Formats: sequence, C-alpha cells, structure tokens
Amino acid sequence: MEVISRQLKEGIATGFSRPEQNHNGFKFHLNDFANVMRGIATGSNEFFFLTAKQVKEIGIPKEFLKRAVGRTKDATESILTLNDVEELEKENRPTYLLSINGHDKLPKEISNYLKVGEEMGLPSRSLILQRKPWYKMEKRQIPPLLFAYLGRRNTRFIKNDAGVLPLTGFLCVYPIYDDKEYIDNLWQALNHPDTLENLKLVGKSYGSGAIKVEPGNLNKLPIPEHIVSQFNLKRPYRNADGQLEIFREPGAEYKKAKKKTAGNKSIAANGA
Repeated sequence: MEVISRQLKEGIATGFSRPEQNHNGFKFHLNDFANVMRGIATGSNEFFFLTAKQVKEIGIPKEFLKRAVGRTKDATESILTLNDVEELEKENRPTYLLSINGHDKLPKEISNYLKVGEEMGLPSRSLILQRKPWYKMEKRQIPPLLFAYLGRRNTRFIKNDAGVLPLTGFLCVYPIYDDKEYIDNLWQALNHPDTLENLKLVGKSYGSGAIKVEPGNLNKLPIPEHIVSQFNLKRPYRNADGQLEIFREPGAEYKKAKKKTAGNKSIAANGA
C-alpha cells in the first residue's frame, strides 16, 4: 500500500480522488491557446430542447431555432458532422434549441407554446427565474471544439464540423485563432495521448476510468512542450492594434493581450 502525504487544504480543494494539483512542471496549459466555458444551460431541456417532430407539431418558425447537441452519447466520434446530427434527428433525438432572443413580436405559435411553459411552472424554476424574460436563452457563439464533460472515452475533444451549439454535457473550446489550420492543429494536440493523460491532473475520477473536468480546471490542462512544438501552437499573433508580434510565453501579460474570440464576446453578452 502506497501512502501519499499532501496538504489538507489542497486535498479538499482538489478532491482526494485526484492526484495532487501541481502544475509547476508544465510550461503550457490549454488557456494559453484557447478559452473554455460551459455549454448552454436551458433550465428545462424537455421544453427548450426539441426534436424535429416536436418543432413541426408546434409550428415553430426556423428563426427561433438553433441546431444543438445535448448528450455526449450523441457525439461518439472525434468529429461531429451535419450528417451525424441528421442521423440523430432520424432517431427522434432532440437537435433543435428554442432560442427566443432579440424578437420584439412573437408569432402565435411561439406565444401559445410559452403558455405551456408557464403552465409547467418554468418561470419559477431557480435557473430560469434569473432570466428576463424567463424564456430568454443563454448565448454562445458556435465553438470550433467541444469537450465531453464527463466520460471514460479516449476521444474527449471533438471537432464541431456540424456547427452546433452544445448544452451542458459539453464544454465549449474557443481557440485563440479561428483559422482552420490552427483549429485542426489544436484539436490534434488535445487528442494526443500525452495530452489526454494529463486530464487526470485537472479532473475528478468517478471510477471505471470516468473523469469529470470543470471549465475552470480544463483551462489549466497541461499541454506537453513537445506537443506544442509538434503541432505549431506557438505561432505569432496580432495584438489589439493589429500588429504582428512574436509568441509571448504564458503569463498575465500574454493572457491580457490574447485575441478576443467569439466565445469571449458571448461571455460578455451573458455577464459571465
């Protein structure tokens, strides 16, 4: 039996099922190359997350809908495509998120459906109660990469070629650059076994190999230096004035100067 000595405060904060959190030996972390935030919390998936059949029956216009994915079981491969989403639709899985934002006048079909939500008592639910109006949906820009929030799978980082919005079964990963080459490189770097091995340093083990990683902890995921080099993640970037600069080493100054991504804009919009 191995006896490990660790500080009580660190053990409580980290969780005794996880290794001691000491990232001082790692030069790079995910937040040097991307921003992470949780997926959309609807407050009631049964009401806001709909199947194609429900959309048709209710008569919801397309402008009030966004394609979405809810369960990690619905995205089992390393790339999620539109064909995958269409297959889910054929299986009568929910793939449409009701998003009523920025619409002054609502059609009769929407108004009638909202009355159903009121009869269900949705406006008084804790999460929904904070919204004005109660049916206003959280905003997210489409993330190029998804992370399976909880799982024992080998592929945790998923390339979002389908362009869907994720619910809380996933975390949104917004690379600091939005060009295809950088997104592909980061996706490959994150799915490299040497990077995935470090998930245990930032996640909580639930047995049978399942690891749960919160958004703040995923930001701290260590990425080995040889992986950063192999996939060319240390590349020049443009500052706020559009000037090309050399890559700055991780640190407060670099993080402040990062390019704002679509994900950042959505954070501001939500006051998160």
